[in-house]
Amino acid sequence: MYGYKINIKSLPQTLFACSTTVDNYNWKNNNKKNTIEFSIFKSKANTMIINNEKYINEGTFFSCIIGSEDVRGFCDSGVQMEITTLAVQFDEIGVTPCELSIDETFSNSYFLLPLISDDPSLTQEVLRLINKYINLNVSDTSYDSALCTSVWFNILYHIDKFTRELLSKPKRNSDNYYVKKLDYIINNRFNENISLTKIAEDFGVSMSYLSSTYSQATGQSFKEAIFSVRMKKAKELVTTTSLSYSDIAASVGLCDETYLKKCFKKFFGVSISNFKKINKGLTLYHEKPTRN
Repeated sequence: MYGYKINIKSLPQTLFACSTTVDNYNWKNNNKKNTIEFSIFKSKANTMIINNEKYINEGTFFSCIIGSEDVRGFCDSGVQMEITTLAVQFDEIGVTPCELSIDETFSNSYFLLPLISDDPSLTQEVLRLINKYINLNVSDTSYDSALCTSVWFNILYHIDKFTRELLSKPKRNSDNYYVKKLDYIINNRFNENISLTKIAEDFGVSMSYLSSTYSQATGQSFKEAIFSVRMKKAKELVTTTSLSYSDIAASVGLCDETYLKKCFKKFFGVSISNFKKINKGLTLYHEKPTRN
C-alpha cells in the first residue's frame, strides 16, 4: 500500500473546504509541500496519475495528497464527478512518501495515511467529517477555530486507525493476495520452467484452489496467462531484435525454435515469417490464446 508517514509539528490552517460537482474533470496538483488534502470522489470512472503510476477508480473513493507530489486526475469527456475536499497547510510538518507495510504499525511516532482507498467504511466516515468541517466554516454562528481543528484531527485519527488495521490484517487469507503474487511470478519468471503445483506448495495452498482462484479473478488459466506473456515477449523480440529464433525461444521459456514457431502461429494466427513481412512490427491480430 503506497501512502505517507507524517509527523505534524504545528496546527492546521484551512486553505479550502468545499463540496462540488464538475464535468470534464481535469486537475493537476499545485499544492505546496506543507499541505495535506483529503478528498472524497464519486464518479463512473476516474484516472489518477501519481509519480507516473496510474490508478483507475470507479464509484466512491478517498484520496490523500500530501505536499507537491506530481499528481494529475481526470475523467473521460462527459463524465460527471462529485468532489468533497478539505485542504490545510502547516508551518511545520514531516512527510515520508513510501510503500506502507505492517512494520510501520509498530510505531506511534507518526500517522499513517494511504494514498487511495475505496473502502466504504473509510469513505463514508471521512465524507461525514469533511462535511461537518465545511458546515462549521459556512454556518451563521461565529467561526470556532478550535472546533474545526478538532474535527480535522478526528479525520486524521480515523484514517490512521483504518490504515493500521488494514496493514495488520493477514493478507495470506485473501484471494487477491494469491492472484497478485501469481501475476508477479508470471510476468517476471515467464522464461523459467515454472510449475503451478510447485508454486502452490510454496504458498501453502492446494493447486486446485490456486488455479480456480486465479481463473475466477482474471478470466484465464495460469497456463493461458503465461502463454500470453511468452508470446507477447516473443513478438517484441522478433520485431525489435536480430536474435535467432532459437535464442528467442530460450529467452521466453520455450524448449526450441520449432515449438516457438508453432506457439506463435497458434497465438497470433500467422507464422513468424509472415508476421514480420505483413505487420512490420505492428500488431493486427487478437493476441489472445486459443483454448485447445
